[in-house]
This record gives sequence, C-alpha cells and structure tokens, in this order.
Amino acid sequence: MKALCTPRQKRGYLMSKRTASALVGSVMLLLGVAGVSAVVAQSDATVPLIRNPLNNCEQGADAIPGTGTVSDSFVVPHRDDDQGTVRVDVVLRDAEPSATYGVFLIQVIAGADEIGVAPDCLIQDGTLTTDRQGRGTLRLREKRLADATFFHVYLFTFTGGFNYFDTGRIAFP
Repeated sequence: MKALCTPRQKRGYLMSKRTASALVGSVMLLLGVAGVSAVVAQSDATVPLIRNPLNNCEQGADAIPGTGTVSDSFVVPHRDDDQGTVRVDVVLRDAEPSATYGVFLIQVIAGADEIGVAPDCLIQDGTLTTDRQGRGTLRLREKRLADATFFHVYLFTFTGGFNYFDTGRIAFP
C-alpha cells in the first residue's frame, strides 16, 4: 500500500525544497562575489580611494595628500600585455548605498613635482552602481596617452549629497 502525504507534510516538503533552492542560490552568489575578490587579491598592488579629498582635475591634480578621509575602497592597477593601455579594477566597499557613481580614469601629463595637465579630465569612463551595503566593482580599460606620466581614478555621486573618492598618483604598471 502506497503512503500518502498529508497536506501539512506536503507543505513542509515544498518549504524545504524552496529553502534548499534559496540556500544553493545564495552560495552561488557568494562564490561569484568571492571570485571577484580573488581576482582583485591576486594583483600586485592596491591604491586606496580617499573620501572627499581636495583636488583639481582640470590641472591634473589627484587627491592632495593629507586631505579627505581614508576609506575601505581601493583601485587595483593591472599590467596589460598590450603596453598601450591602462587597466584598473575599482572596488567600493564603503560607498553610498544604492548609488550610481560616475567613474573617471584620469591620465596626467606632468613632471614628478608638477601638477600637470589632464586632457581626459572631463571624460567619464564608466559608471558603477553600488548595492544596498555600498559595495560594487568596475573594471576600466583605456588607451594610454602618449605623454602621460601617471594617472588617478576619480568617482562621484549625488546620492546622499555630493560624495566622491579619488586616488593619489598611480604610476603606470
């Protein structure tokens, strides 16, 4: 004789199946996030993003040392096989939640102690939208300017007021 499930037992079985599906989905999502973090962690160097530092993009200025506040966010410059490009990963960990940031990879033509000129200062290179915890990642890649001597990465959003991040000078990898 075949055993039959009561409606209550059937609901319990369906709930267990849904819970298991949700658990598997969550684990897959975490593995995906861990995969991004692992790629970032394999890079040689990270450059901190400074929250709200003084700067002047039109004159090539990066985050002025001693201004702004240190954040948990950073940029990872990568060496490309093709030396004619600049590639970076931008990793936000403590940004505005559910915000869209304009992202600029700004190459600067200057001597070691000069402010310099940033021909691509006002050219936005991408957007990064953060999750509810203020986290997000973006990979940028652009052609290296012939006379550029360093670069920096600048991000801003108007979510929650005017909020922005900038790096100090980054040497080409």
